Amino acid sequence: MLQNASNEQINIINSIKNNNVKVNSVAGSGKTTTVLHMAQNLENESILLLTYNTRLKLETRNKRNQLGLNNLNVDSYHSFCVGHYNNKCYKDSVIIKVLNENTKPLKKINYSIIVIDEAQDMNKIYYKLVNKIINDNLIDCRICIIGDKFQSIYAFNNADYRFITLADKIFKPNDLNWNDLKLSTSFRITNQMADFINNCVMGFNYINANKNGNKVRYIMTDTFNFERPLMEIMYYLEDCHFDDIFVLAPSVKKGKNDSPVRILANALTKLNIPIHVPTDDDEKLDDDLIKNKIVFSTFHQSKGLERKNVIVYSFDESYFQIFNKNADPNVCPNELYVAITRAKENLTLFHSVQKNYLPFLNEDLLEKYTHYEREHLRTIYENGKTITIDVSEITKHLPSEIINKALDFFDRIEINKKDKFINIPIKTKQGNLYEYVADINGVIIPAYFEYVNNNKMSIYDILQNKNQIINIKLNINMPTSDLLKLATQYISFSSGYNFKMNQIKEYNWMDDEKLDDAVDRLELVINKNAKFEVDVFNPELKFGKVIVGRIDCLDRDTIWEFKCTGELDTEHFIQLAIYALLNENMKEIKINEIDKKIKIMENNYRVESKIEMIPFKKLEIGNILFINNQKYIVCELDLNFFKVIDSNNNRKIIKSINLLFARIKKDDKSELQKLKDNRKELEEINYKYKLMNILSNETYEIKFIKEKLDEMVNYLLYHKYKINKKLTDDEFITDLFNNNIELSDDIIV
Repeated sequence: MLQNASNEQINIINSIKNNNVKVNSVAGSGKTTTVLHMAQNLENESILLLTYNTRLKLETRNKRNQLGLNNLNVDSYHSFCVGHYNNKCYKDSVIIKVLNENTKPLKKINYSIIVIDEAQDMNKIYYKLVNKIINDNLIDCRICIIGDKFQSIYAFNNADYRFITLADKIFKPNDLNWNDLKLSTSFRITNQMADFINNCVMGFNYINANKNGNKVRYIMTDTFNFERPLMEIMYYLEDCHFDDIFVLAPSVKKGKNDSPVRILANALTKLNIPIHVPTDDDEKLDDDLIKNKIVFSTFHQSKGLERKNVIVYSFDESYFQIFNKNADPNVCPNELYVAITRAKENLTLFHSVQKNYLPFLNEDLLEKYTHYEREHLRTIYENGKTITIDVSEITKHLPSEIINKALDFFDRIEINKKDKFINIPIKTKQGNLYEYVADINGVIIPAYFEYVNNNKMSIYDILQNKNQIINIKLNINMPTSDLLKLATQYISFSSGYNFKMNQIKEYNWMDDEKLDDAVDRLELVINKNAKFEVDVFNPELKFGKVIVGRIDCLDRDTIWEFKCTGELDTEHFIQLAIYALLNENMKEIKINEIDKKIKIMENNYRVESKIEMIPFKKLEIGNILFINNQKYIVCELDLNFFKVIDSNNNRKIIKSINLLFARIKKDDKSELQKLKDNRKELEEINYKYKLMNILSNETYEIKFIKEKLDEMVNYLLYHKYKINKKLTDDEFITDLFNNNIELSDDIIV
């Protein structure tokens, strides 16, 4: 049964009978419930509800079915397109194709009311899709636009809150009036949270609540010390279950330095408290994987979700300094608003005592509206500026139009079509918990292939070199369970999070037959002496970043990128193209280094003295200005002279080191020929770049002009880091009325 409709909900239902309606609705205000009431009260109307995400679609369909509301259809943008225009419309690229080609509906569209939920997440693609649905609809319809302008957090995907506020100017379904209404009461948060948000955060009355609770807990502490955050978790666990707690942060991915979030996560793991941390900041939270666990997630990932108790990190100036540098610090960012409106009963905000307050925060009112706690500063941590970006990060948080356009910079050639699919689970049930294991599968298959053919395993060597304790000994007959455990340890080491090693008890989701099938596929295309997990980087800064990555496999003249997934995606091809650029740049660098070595050896270098030679290890002259040999330093002053010094300007040492150069000169003919041979061999390598989905055997090769790949990377990084000039309302409307959406001619469908 539905709860009785509020006065604000009743106003919306009555208004939609003869008008179009736009509704600004605060977080937790019952938007879905409003639509269910609408369908229940207007049983003669045929209503379409379009949602932004699959989770909300499924939840609403379930409630509709329980209530027997046969006049309400619920779809996401993609599922509606799949059912009405093209069965491959689960990707934005195909929606764009439908729009640009004005594809005719596969079946009749006949609705009297169309409701757009979460309209603040709408972008130009979905806007044009809604207009197409309206135009293809067989009857005139009324439209209801619902959303919260302060929950618009997908600007990187060109989402804009003005699809709500300017709805009456950009949607023209009929000649009816538009009514501007609101849902201002949250049925999620407490009165105390609303008071804190209105008075300390927003600076005006925006959100109301209808239940009492505890004050917001504002804690200034050394967040790099896990003790106080752990105490907060234990405080909540006295009266709740693990899956009643959210821990939210701007990012949960591994960075250059350890983070407070990861420190707390690993402390909980040591106490055998089940947790879930997404594999990256873009992963959607799976209901199975988060059940019965404390969940760590980003602000973006938590949108649309709620839990009884929520802990928010980086509620201090570090948010602007590190995570949102281009935002106006005097206004609460929408991402923080989303984070602090996820809690149903209790909210804790962690402020790093090393940092100042958030500039927009009314700190004078904190003691009035919060349980305020401040620790003395004990340790100051200086976080070095991260100047690297991983290849996999470049395509994240970019609009789909930008990602698809990147395909124009290279060509894809299909080598193998899909074959029999090797069905290996991507999540495994462990007691009453589920764990995500697709990343583990993707590591162990090529690693085992390497061991079978080379009698070595790169991931094992990497763990050993990093002084990781490995309780598994490699042997050709080792069980698949041991291999999976080894891959889990490697994933834990790489991510910095230990919870999978602690929570996975049974390594039984992949059997010997499936592993052998996958390895057999690799053996058909990979040579036995191939190298795995090869580090690459771009030495030149791009937008202040050094691009780094790790190639899955280098097989003589072929670079392989492996995936273990249901479908290959656009991002997979772009990642391979970026690896190709890095590898081609490194090839050029190696050739240049050899050229400089050759030039050094072909010139007659003058040494300062030629006294008795003493037995030093042979020093290889490289393409460097300073060569460190124990405590001695060789400085290159010009092309024909070396001067050798140490910190004390010791002359005897100078003579000894100079004789080292004299000794090298005796061998220079053989060394010189080796260098020239190496250069010729390297120059003649014509690398091929291939992408393979091991599970389906689908394989592609990419072809390119190197300069175009460089343009592609600059194009992606420009759109990733540029500061977008906000369009005026008039410019925004004009842009929406442009006809076509730009799209690569080579979209992946």
